[in-house]
Amino acid sequence: YWENWTDNTPIDVSQLNGFLHYKNSVLSLSPGLTFTRLRNYIFFDRVSTVDTVQQVLPVRSSGNQIFVSPEVRFALTFFRHVTFSNHAIYTVFLENADDAIRLPQLFATSQLSYSNIFFNGNLDMHAGVELHWKSAYYAPGYDPAIQQFYNQDEMESPSFPLVDLFFSAKIKRARVFFKYNNLVQIIKGTGYFPTP
Repeated sequence: YWENWTDNTPIDVSQLNGFLHYKNSVLSLSPGLTFTRLRNYIFFDRVSTVDTVQQVLPVRSSGNQIFVSPEVRFALTFFRHVTFSNHAIYTVFLENADDAIRLPQLFATSQLSYSNIFFNGNLDMHAGVELHWKSAYYAPGYDPAIQQFYNQDEMESPSFPLVDLFFSAKIKRARVFFKYNNLVQIIKGTGYFPTP
């Protein structure tokens, strides 16, 4: 299908972002904004009107994709070794021709961790819990035949909290890392689908 593609117009991407940073020994705050504009965007979509065996094909968007993403990063350190950090992104589409870009409207991640150095610098450890959450959206599907992600409308990826426990340590020259992914699955007994 790509060999028959006659439109060689390049994809144009314009992105402008800026952040304000404030940091001291206890508080770190970074609000910011990202403005993104795409033109001539090519994406993969399921096309049932084409008379080919392959149903997932490249499509050029007929218009622009313009979106604004304000975000904030915030970290608070207390008792010198405990840190509570957060990062949240809110995305607003000003234009999304052909529904080409699929993003969750809200994405948030938080971490509560303890880090310290023990035994005259011989044990450097970091442990805590991390939470990831996103609003529901139609995540890309995957077509193994062409090894590409594509836009799909059959299954909405639900908003689901991912809670992870982690522990990392450096003992002299050795490094140890442990992570338990999706703690909620133990409690609820059900899993999640990160993508259809």
